[in-house]
Amino acid sequence: MEKNYIYEDEEYVHSRSALKREADRLQQLGEELLALPESKLNDMDLPESLAEAIHLAKNINSRAGHKRQRQYIGKLMRHIDPEPIEQFLEQLKQHQGEANAHHHQIENWRDQLIDGNTTILTELVGQNPQLNVQHLRQLIRNAQKERKESKTPKYFRELFKYLRDNSQV
Repeated sequence: MEKNYIYEDEEYVHSRSALKREADRLQQLGEELLALPESKLNDMDLPESLAEAIHLAKNINSRAGHKRQRQYIGKLMRHIDPEPIEQFLEQLKQHQGEANAHHHQIENWRDQLIDGNTTILTELVGQNPQLNVQHLRQLIRNAQKERKESKTPKYFRELFKYLRDNSQV
């Protein structure tokens, strides 16, 4: 972040616009906290006043009241160290990215298995010996049959769930 300073009596003071940018950044951080589910908020070690303000903001229906509460959260954020909160949110984003990548990998496996790629099946079984090969092949055949007959993708979904629950990347 760029620091803007004003030289005043041998001390450096932040410029007014730098202070406003910092306040806006902290308010944005508070809004990211508002977007988190209660379970994630409980995992954080937030000051009691901030936790109460966030909980209250989640229950406000009035648009103007919600805006005032968000501004209040931003004000509270200026009095605490935002570094642990930023680190926690970054870890959450990283974990979510990994989960998305795993989800896409499973979708890719499913699609290749339904398309008849037997090398993927061999690799999956080699990497995951706990897979029930007979059940997996049955799911693949049923999903292929569904696709040919343009039926509702029941086995298509079941194949995905089986791969998700029983395989490791």
